[in-house]
Amino acid sequence: MKKYIILLLIIMFIIGCKTSSNEKLFKNIQWISFEWKPAYTGQDTLKYGSMELITKIKGLKTTTSMQFDLGATNTVIYENPLRLIVQDSVKYPFQVNWEKKGKFAGIESYDIKDLNITSSNYLFESLKPHLLKNYGTRKRRTPQHIGTIGLDAFKNKCLVINYKDLKIGITDSLSKNKLKNIDFVNFEKTKISQTVIKINIDNKPYKVLFDTGSSSWTIVTGENKFNEILGSIKNKIDSVQVSSWGKKDYFYKAPLDKTISIGSKEINTNYGYFFKENPTSKYLYDNDILAVIGNRMFIENRNTVVIDYKNKKFGIVK
Repeated sequence: MKKYIILLLIIMFIIGCKTSSNEKLFKNIQWISFEWKPAYTGQDTLKYGSMELITKIKGLKTTTSMQFDLGATNTVIYENPLRLIVQDSVKYPFQVNWEKKGKFAGIESYDIKDLNITSSNYLFESLKPHLLKNYGTRKRRTPQHIGTIGLDAFKNKCLVINYKDLKIGITDSLSKNKLKNIDFVNFEKTKISQTVIKINIDNKPYKVLFDTGSSSWTIVTGENKFNEILGSIKNKIDSVQVSSWGKKDYFYKAPLDKTISIGSKEINTNYGYFFKENPTSKYLYDNDILAVIGNRMFIENRNTVVIDYKNKKFGIVK
C-alpha cells in the first residue's frame, strides 16, 4: 500500500511539473476558450464536429458562437441565424456592401465592415469579413451559432492551440526561450492563404493542408491518393456523411499502414479517411497537396500546436 501511494505521488508530481512547464512556457499570452460541438450525421454522432468559440458581437444583445476554422480564408456571418436576432437588414450591427456580390465556398456573399467580434475578451482584428446570403440554420439555439472565424483574424499572429485544455493562445510573437521548446517546420501558403506543411510518410515528404475546420479527421484525401500512398480503400471499415458549406459528402475510414511524422515528431494514428474524387480532391492535387490533416490527429496525440503566421512556421510543443 505504501509503495502504491509513493508511486501515485511520483506520477502526480510528473504531471504537475509538465503542466506548470507548459503554463510557464506560454505565460503572458491572451487565451480564448473553445469547446467541441458534436456533428450529427443522422446515423452517428461525431464528438469532434467543430471547434466552437463563444463570441460577442458589438450591437447584438444576444451571446453568439462561431466556428474556429483555419481552412476558411475569411471570417463570415451567416444571414439566416442572424435574422433570428435582427429581422431588419437595415439594423444589422455592421455595414453591408450590397452593391458588390461575390461567392464564398460557392455561396452568395457580400463584403461587410465595422464588424466587432470578441471572445474571452479578445478582440479579433484585421478582419475582412463577408455576409453569406440566405445561409445557415434557422433553428434557435443558445448561444446562437452565427458564423465562422477564419484566417483573416490571425494575420501576422502566433497561435497556440492547446487541444488538451481546450484553449487557443494568441500573441504577436514568441520569445527565443519559448521557441526552443517547439519542434518547428516551415510552411507555405496556397493562393488563398491556407496553411500547407510538409509531413513525412514512411520517410518520404508530402505536402498537406492543415485545417481546424476538419475536426473529425486525422488525415483525409481523395480515394486515388489514399490508395496510392496511405492504405487500401478495399479495407474501409466505416463510412459517414458530413456536410461542409452546405454540400454533403461521404467519408470512408480505413486503416493506415504508414509511419507519419512532422519534423522530428512522430504522429501516432492507425487510420485515415478518403472520399470519392470531387472538386476538393482536384484542388488538392492541382496544388501538389496530398491531403488535409485535421484536429483529430492532434487530439489523439494530446499535442499543443503552434502556428507562427508572421514567420511561416508550424510546430508541435516538445
